[in-house]
Amino acid sequence: MNLVEFAEKTSTIPLSDWQKQFFAAYEQAQKENKQLFVVPGRNIGKEMAIEIIDAWNNGRELREHRCACGRLLGRFNGQAEVKCPKCGKINVIGVERK
Repeated sequence: MNLVEFAEKTSTIPLSDWQKQFFAAYEQAQKENKQLFVVPGRNIGKEMAIEIIDAWNNGRELREHRCACGRLLGRFNGQAEVKCPKCGKINVIGVERK
């Protein structure tokens, strides 16, 4: 999923063409390890755009997970099932339990 698709999925309002172009340019700049400088106009939802970018970046980073016994299981992004080598417990990561 790219940033434009993520933004359309998480945004509460429809995105304007400018916002879609901005998200695509931001993602391209990230891939090329460059900086993107933008001078936005008024009332175009720049706070919302920043919140969407922050949420997208937080979702892509690796998070450290430990077993209940304290053993480091590793760093994960997404869903995983890991058996702890110390206590043998099966740890489910990234799945909400009901």
